Amino acid sequence: MKKSADRRTETELYVKVTPLPPLFAFWGVVCNASERGLLIRSTGSLPSGTVVDMEVFMPGIDPCLLKGTVRRVAKLSEPDERFGIGVELTGRSLEYDRLLKFVDCHVHITYATSMQDVLC
Repeated sequence: MKKSADRRTETELYVKVTPLPPLFAFWGVVCNASERGLLIRSTGSLPSGTVVDMEVFMPGIDPCLLKGTVRRVAKLSEPDERFGIGVELTGRSLEYDRLLKFVDCHVHITYATSMQDVLC
């Protein structure tokens, strides 16, 4: 995943990650989202280059089904064996646009100081 000045929006959404071919799946939390991909915190890990299906769960609406490629994996903490997994999306989809809009609206609502600040 190219490190760039992409705007990243912090969030905490559950995600089910299934490497392809689908032999197993694991759960994680989407920590942030950008125009190009997701950063996922999880106790599971995958090697760079692994193609994955992801199902991101958002409160009150249907989950987003996404495809991507693991570009970076970093160990986050020793005691709980957590990893940060950077996933670059395989193409841009309407599903991902829907996720970004949800995250953007959620951030505005969470940090708004008045109803006039809520733009979504």
